[in-house]
Amino acid sequence: MVRIICSLNGRVDERAVGPVLRVMRECYERFGSDIPIVDLLVFESQSSMEAFGRSERRRLGISSPFVGERFIATHDAWKGTPRIVTCLENIRGVPGRVLEGAIRHEVAHSVLHGSLLYYFIPTPEAYRRAREELDLPVKVVSALSYATSIAVKDFEATRALCELGYVEDQVAYNSYLLRPDDEDATAWRMASQRATTAALCLALLLKPLFSAAPLIARGLMAEGLTRGFIRYLPGRLQDALMAACAETAHMGRDTFENIEAAARAFRDEVLGRLWAGA
Repeated sequence: MVRIICSLNGRVDERAVGPVLRVMRECYERFGSDIPIVDLLVFESQSSMEAFGRSERRRLGISSPFVGERFIATHDAWKGTPRIVTCLENIRGVPGRVLEGAIRHEVAHSVLHGSLLYYFIPTPEAYRRAREELDLPVKVVSALSYATSIAVKDFEATRALCELGYVEDQVAYNSYLLRPDDEDATAWRMASQRATTAALCLALLLKPLFSAAPLIARGLMAEGLTRGFIRYLPGRLQDALMAACAETAHMGRDTFENIEAAARAFRDEVLGRLWAGA
């Protein structure tokens, strides 16, 4: 049985964490996981959770951004042990089915991607070529690689959960992630002024789109949800992102090969159209 070490930070009622622990234990049992230890960190608020993430990355010298603003919980293994991070504000602030889906999603990450191996991803060949062809700065290539890797890992997490029979909670969770957000449209208007910042903005959209892909492929979610999520983009870029997402249909079980495939698709479909219209 997986040992879950729970750490409460701030004014967190232990009773509120009980449902999270029950969902985690049930999910690990269904996975048949042999992970010895998983850390669960529960903060009082979203802001304190995000501040912790930023502080940890600075302390460990990690350059990847803390992607937590849109997500209820996160997973990492920067210290070599799987760690799930969430907050009381999110536990109490989202519908129960959505919370279950979010927690199971992070449990799946800890099973599939719970070692440092999955957090030091080599730059995909497609992005190395794009750097030369498009004269991309190193920091941009690094950020594209990061965004692509977390998107692929989200796809693999959702796929694994679907295969275990988790459907309703994953539909609820991914539908929650794909809610239209005016802040995204504002961010795009700012980012679209330059090709490089536009590329980064589009790459970060891969995470929720790839996460929902296994459900859409099985007919459990409507593709219209993803179109609605990116409705503010020009039509040609909507088509480009959807074409990149289609690559998930051909992905196997090797995470690193999947990242290479996703990077090729993003370079060919998205970067190609973006620079063509620059």
